[in-house]
Amino acid sequence: MPWASNPLLKPCSPPTPLSQSPSDTEAGSSRDKSSKGIPEGFRPPSEKFTLHQIFYIFLIDGLGGAIISGAINFAIAYDTRTSHITLWQFPYTLAGDGALSIPVQCIITWWLELWLVNRDLRRGAVQAIGFIPEPRYRWLRWFLFLDRPGQNHETGSWRHWLLFARSQFVRVLLVSAASFALVWPPSVLILGLYAYKCCRDVPTPKCHEWCYEKKWEPQIFKAIRGSVLGLLTTPLFVMLWLVRCGWALKSQRGSGLTGRAATPTAE
Repeated sequence: MPWASNPLLKPCSPPTPLSQSPSDTEAGSSRDKSSKGIPEGFRPPSEKFTLHQIFYIFLIDGLGGAIISGAINFAIAYDTRTSHITLWQFPYTLAGDGALSIPVQCIITWWLELWLVNRDLRRGAVQAIGFIPEPRYRWLRWFLFLDRPGQNHETGSWRHWLLFARSQFVRVLLVSAASFALVWPPSVLILGLYAYKCCRDVPTPKCHEWCYEKKWEPQIFKAIRGSVLGLLTTPLFVMLWLVRCGWALKSQRGSGLTGRAATPTAE
């Protein structure tokens, strides 16, 4: 299967030739990796979850992403300048805010983790996951960038960039849709239960609109929703790139073994 290169990252140094005599321990280690087909800088894929991988996925990225996402959402909501905050009515609607901020946060997190995880992989700061087998289902293989045709365009060209962005954007939209279905309905239900009051300007016998104080309901709501979304999506994104790198390093062909980045690009 072809493994495409990532235009966000510069190519690694090619593997050290086996005929080169190491002058010290570090050179000898580099030669050992090269004999296994591992590009310089990468560590061999793990055969099971290591403590460092668990710490990296769930604490550094997972919990860290939740805290950062919650803080950013809280700061955005803190600057609210209106006292008429509602659940549905524009312009200050908490339900509408959630419908917009969930996909935006997913897109930002996807691209950020794509860059951060690949940087750490290339520096040897974390091992790729090598014990998870490739899936057999067609659509899952498509989502994980498997079974793609070879690329004839030049690496780093404008066409390469466009195809790379398209392939990432399509998949992150699917993730955003799934995240929206999982997070948005419960958040709206909770907002309806904990509203400050039923708005008096709604001319219906039953309440179909809810109002909220300027502080602290919007800020707390956005902070909690952002943290929950970050805690759900960030570890999954990190594991995606770690597993993809593991497949690339274990493959017998493709750019994953010729010094290029292990992250896939366009189809």
